[in-house]
Amino acid sequence: MMSLVLWLSPMSSNANVSVTVSDCSGVVFIMPEMSPDQKAMVLTNGHCIGIGGYMNRYPDDGEVFVNREVTNSLILMRNKYDSGEFFGYSKVLFATLTGVDLAVIELDATYEELRSGGYAVYKLATELPEKGMILNFDSYNRNANSSCEVEKTVPILREDRWTWSNFIRMVLSRTCHYVHGQSGTAGIDPSTGLIYALAQTVYEGGAACTLNNPCEVDPLTGAYSTAGIYQSYAVPVVALHDCYDVKNKKFDFRLNTCGINFRK
Repeated sequence: MMSLVLWLSPMSSNANVSVTVSDCSGVVFIMPEMSPDQKAMVLTNGHCIGIGGYMNRYPDDGEVFVNREVTNSLILMRNKYDSGEFFGYSKVLFATLTGVDLAVIELDATYEELRSGGYAVYKLATELPEKGMILNFDSYNRNANSSCEVEKTVPILREDRWTWSNFIRMVLSRTCHYVHGQSGTAGIDPSTGLIYALAQTVYEGGAACTLNNPCEVDPLTGAYSTAGIYQSYAVPVVALHDCYDVKNKKFDFRLNTCGINFRK
């Protein structure tokens, strides 16, 4: 897994905004029917909240955080040349490494405050990315831009003590090479401006199934294998829609429709 810097996106489509949370990347996003006066949300990897001042460790397998009160801050950047601005947050709405690798942070600032400051906000795709789709992972935190083609959905991906389901494998290429600190960077479809996935991990050439060396597991036989060095994977974001209460315009990670794994 890589480390944490978040990136934000404006409510208009083409401007990218980057967020730095500890040492990862992330993105500011909005859900359907949310209003400008609601508190803005940042999406990143679950392993990113464990870096820096919040926990100083990764969430354990089976550990899920819901509506966790915190006192912390992150940095938003309007562009790659922006020095960035600190924004406080008081709540981690959701974070886990169990089944998925996602975290949702609620900022103290509202969407309207971000918009008036020139920051961007993106929407989530409502489907998995299809084979052949190009996703751009543009991290201001590391000034790194990876253009990746979707190769397939991997049923089971394992790294160290964590096991994840239905992660996205990218075509191995020179244009698709994550760096540490690019974790949590939004994978944007340039034709729609929608977030389909977050940059998550890369095989670095070490022992299979160890930290920073994910392995693919056959769901029938349990046999595992590794891909080429620098093989990149991403975590899809579509499952978040099933955890969102449209009527009340907020996330409820205990909804019956929420398919995110809460295994203890």
